[in-house]
Amino acid sequence: MAKKSTTKRTPKGIDEQLREAILNSSHKRAAIARETGIADAVLSRFVTEDEYARRDLRLATAAKIAAFLGLELAPKKRGR
Repeated sequence: MAKKSTTKRTPKGIDEQLREAILNSSHKRAAIARETGIADAVLSRFVTEDEYARRDLRLATAAKIAAFLGLELAPKKRGR
């Protein structure tokens, strides 16, 4: 029998979700940058796998990317 993991899975933050959406998008990073008016270097530093080189985005920048990708920030549904 396989032993179940006892570690609780941490929900993904908005930054992780946006990073995944960018990386999984059918659009190339340069196209996202061009269409949103965001510097490609800013996107590059946001999506890099190197945690020491990774940078955060300003909220306004994240909103532009989310809108371009058709994403929406919504409240989490809570079970009762």
